[in-house]
Amino acid sequence: MATQQQGGAVWTQELIQFLQTQPAVAAVRVNAADMTVSVATLGSVDQAQLEQQIQEVLLAIEAKLATGRARGEGR
Repeated sequence: MATQQQGGAVWTQELIQFLQTQPAVAAVRVNAADMTVSVATLGSVDQAQLEQQIQEVLLAIEAKLATGRARGEGR
């Protein structure tokens, strides 16, 4: 269970770091347990593009976590 919590913390931190670089993002709600994200934006935002970028970041984070888990299995 500790590994799952660490993975959730990594997932959350990396997503937050990405969202902080997005100027239109005003607020974010992250539910690490459910791995869901709610985003509030200000001004004109290309919603489809932002969603795609978030999806790409999440997939990259998941791949990174999976690699770490695979390395840990051999110990």
